[in-house]
Amino acid sequence: MSLQEIVKQALQDGYLTPALKAEVTRVCAPDTVLSDSEEIYLEQLLGAFLTGEVAG
Repeated sequence: MSLQEIVKQALQDGYLTPALKAEVTRVCAPDTVLSDSEEIYLEQLLGAFLTGEVAG
C-alpha cells in the first residue's frame, strides 16, 4: 500500500488502524529513501495527527 492510499484511508476513517500503522512503518523503514511525493504524503499524515483530523 502506498503512502497516498494510507493517507486517503486515514482521512476518510478519521483514524489510523494498526494495519495502516504497520504499512507506514514498512514504507518508511530506515533503509528506505522516500520520493518527493511520498515525503509530501507523510507530512500530510503528520499534519493530520497534529490537528486531530486523524487519531492514531
